[in-house]
Amino acid sequence: MALGTFIAGRYSATYDPPGAPAAADMGITEEGWEIQIAHSKELIQGTDAYGDMVIDGIWRGLNVHLQGNSIEWKAGILNALLPYQTYAPTGATFLGPGAIGRLDSDIAGTIILSSTTGTPAVATPASITATYAIIAENFDVRYLLNSKLRRSPGRWRLLPYSDAGTIKILTAT
Repeated sequence: MALGTFIAGRYSATYDPPGAPAAADMGITEEGWEIQIAHSKELIQGTDAYGDMVIDGIWRGLNVHLQGNSIEWKAGILNALLPYQTYAPTGATFLGPGAIGRLDSDIAGTIILSSTTGTPAVATPASITATYAIIAENFDVRYLLNSKLRRSPGRWRLLPYSDAGTIKILTAT
């Protein structure tokens, strides 16, 4: 009998921008994918009775991000990093701003993380779907062009959406 419940296993990722013919592989990452969940609260503190001590809090929602560091140079990761205008991994291309003033929710693509068969992660969960993933604000996309392996770190904000009246940020199967 195992001494604990331990889960390990790679998750592959695809990115499917709106209007694309098919989802594209985001490639191999350096350390895998990390989901970050930040809880937002209004703290009740600074009272005459308890000073600066936090005595309660009011739930104000949550913000979810996904990040990873791709080590492959391919369309899936580039489209996810640069969603406002397509930038091809090879051949003639250009980088421009696209149409200014669009809503992120209109441009956000779907990122699906899928577990690897034969690993303990196969069904814990089998897949994670972020239906509205958009490059995070204040995240500087960068990649170094030199004789070393090209790495493309990315950070995406996972936007909430309504699914038949239920607000969701991501789903798992």
